[in-house]
Amino acid sequence: ITYCFFLFGREGTINADAYRTDFENQIVSLSGGELVYFELDTTGALMEIEKVETSGDVACLSLPHTQKGQLRSKFCAVGSYDSTVRILSLSSEDCLQTVGVQALASAPNSLLLLHTKNGLYLNAGLNNGVLIRADVDDVTGTISEVRSRFLGTRPPLLYPTTMRGENAMVALSSRPWLG
Repeated sequence: ITYCFFLFGREGTINADAYRTDFENQIVSLSGGELVYFELDTTGALMEIEKVETSGDVACLSLPHTQKGQLRSKFCAVGSYDSTVRILSLSSEDCLQTVGVQALASAPNSLLLLHTKNGLYLNAGLNNGVLIRADVDDVTGTISEVRSRFLGTRPPLLYPTTMRGENAMVALSSRPWLG
């Protein structure tokens, strides 16, 4: 699904998988790989904080929910058609700068950055039916401990959910996965 919009004097399109929002944070991928990051100010007005050109078109984005006691998410994940996922910082000092990169076997179709009681996890559903799960360092944003699971012939779509009061993920493909 593609949405057309007119934003700050520029016309563009939003791919449904390339737009993510939390209550205080929003990130949009424009045609040509330009990322624009927005935040709500104290009056509730949407302010453009930063924009950056990426090396290619963006396939999918993930912006985790803001944790209790924080005003914004620390990181976002950007999946590209060049079969990579980048973790970008959202801090005011180095906004939209790459802090972690993971090469993938196939282009990502869906991303989910998820805070759990055990830490921050990057989940990526790939076009070849594989689900990737990796640890993301809460402080630096570096990616480690990459694990994969084949879920079927269809690209997994990832959705956040709760299970027993904890954050969890549902991956929908030929075989569903709850993790």
